[in-house]
Amino acid sequence: MQGQNLVHIAENYKNKYVNLFNEKLSKTLNILELKRKEVLKQALEICSLYFLFAILCLFGYFALRTVNTTFALFLIIFSAVLVVFCLLTVIEKNSYFIKFLKEESGNKILTILGNLHYSNTQFLESDIIESTIFPAFATLNTEDCIVGKYKETDLKICETSLFLDSDSAFWNRVYRGVVILFKSNKTIKNTTTVISKSEINWKFPALILILAVAFILCIILALFLLSIDAMEGILLVIGFGCVFAYIFYEILKKCHFFKRQPIACEKLLKLMLEDTQFNKKFKAYSSDQIEGRYLLTTAFMERLLNIQTTFGTKDIKCSFYDDKLMIAISTNKNLFELGNLFCKVDKSIYIERFLDEIISIFIMIDYFKLDENTKL
Repeated sequence: MQGQNLVHIAENYKNKYVNLFNEKLSKTLNILELKRKEVLKQALEICSLYFLFAILCLFGYFALRTVNTTFALFLIIFSAVLVVFCLLTVIEKNSYFIKFLKEESGNKILTILGNLHYSNTQFLESDIIESTIFPAFATLNTEDCIVGKYKETDLKICETSLFLDSDSAFWNRVYRGVVILFKSNKTIKNTTTVISKSEINWKFPALILILAVAFILCIILALFLLSIDAMEGILLVIGFGCVFAYIFYEILKKCHFFKRQPIACEKLLKLMLEDTQFNKKFKAYSSDQIEGRYLLTTAFMERLLNIQTTFGTKDIKCSFYDDKLMIAISTNKNLFELGNLFCKVDKSIYIERFLDEIISIFIMIDYFKLDENTKL
């Protein structure tokens, strides 16, 4: 019943904001749609030229491959390069339009939703560390931050990446996703966290995968490079497989491929709740068992699951600390996008998805806000 009620609340929010969008943004979206068509036309014109020259190069290759092998090989390579340039052009034009769309309409949409705007502000390292739901890190990067107020509640939403050292390369990254922070109306004296089990455990039996890849490489090596009897081949495959598996494992570990434990797993006490379904999907930790159970109500968990579903990920975690609630949603996807070059702006599924994501956060804030007239 509660779940159905939550769906009904979300639909009411969505209908309200869609009506506001139609009323206040129809002209803006029509102008942006014309801009999209203009940029798309430019991309197609450039790609047509690249493809034309690539096809001419292919014809040249087939005409010259028996006469001048070297020049024919050059033509086929040049043809492939032209196709790559075509793809890069599309990517560049798409990135330009996504950025343009956000700059031209992002703040207008956020103003309709509340007293919100895009900002270069980022999270304080102290907030991230005190939440205890992230692994140890040295560098913090944020982008596409949404800040402001929703119903007098200070709100900050940022796409956030954490790195193990000052080198912000993907192999040093220990977290990437959306981080949400706002104040709750509850007095919180301790730290209580909820972490999905998929955030803590590997998503697959990593060692089995590593061994499988290593042995496949060894089998290929044995089949194509060795002319020996079956028993010696099996022994070589096993031997080389073990060596390659160990090297492969060490390389992946060095690149931080495996998930690192959040600080909560090391510093807080494990909290067992009565909800067995919750215990199957999440692990809870708290520095105070009584306060932890007080905070992790059924209504709260229902809203947390709603955010998880809306953002389309299993990896979610949250932390109550210093009268704040921080929610982190692990994902490699770019969220809060308003569209792209290949989707009509005035009928964009991206804006609908954007609405769903923001509304799921609003519903969580409404659960904590001080307005007693809200029956959630």
